[in-house]
Amino acid sequence: MKTIKQIKERINLKTFLAFGISLLAVIFSNNAISQTITSMDEQLSELKTTTAKADPKSNLSEAQKIRGLYYDYNPGLVINGGELKNKAVSNPVVIDLNIKDISGLYKRNSEFSTIEMIRFNVESKKDISALNLEKLVGFNSLKYIVFQCGFDCNSEFVKSNLVVGNTSQKISVIYLVSIPE
Repeated sequence: MKTIKQIKERINLKTFLAFGISLLAVIFSNNAISQTITSMDEQLSELKTTTAKADPKSNLSEAQKIRGLYYDYNPGLVINGGELKNKAVSNPVVIDLNIKDISGLYKRNSEFSTIEMIRFNVESKKDISALNLEKLVGFNSLKYIVFQCGFDCNSEFVKSNLVVGNTSQKISVIYLVSIPE
């Protein structure tokens, strides 16, 4: 017959093993996406901060490039209702779409090769569809993916709900909150 001490030791061992396995699962799941996920303000601020430490022109121009791609008018594409529309004559650099139209990105298209930024509009949490990075085909120039959320979102929300898969490309995933008044 087992003593109470043996039973407690077994329970402690099972608890320890369960905790260890859970901890490893969390560690490995956090590494599933190697892309950085930051808010727009943090991304631009970080690039400005590193300017003093490195080549001022390269980092500052990167911050300006992100700001320009997001806020300025750029030659681009729009996916609306699953249909691709070209806003530019040639060499589009941005693509705008609602998160509901995400499947339009998974179709091979030669115009995607010059896209540097994908800009998603995510109006509410009920509209969530995760972007599978492994299904993006032909985005040879892609550097930035931006999620504009119409609700309060953060990097953990983006990581766990909006982006899945991995890619060999270095892509910055950026989010910003824009709640209409």
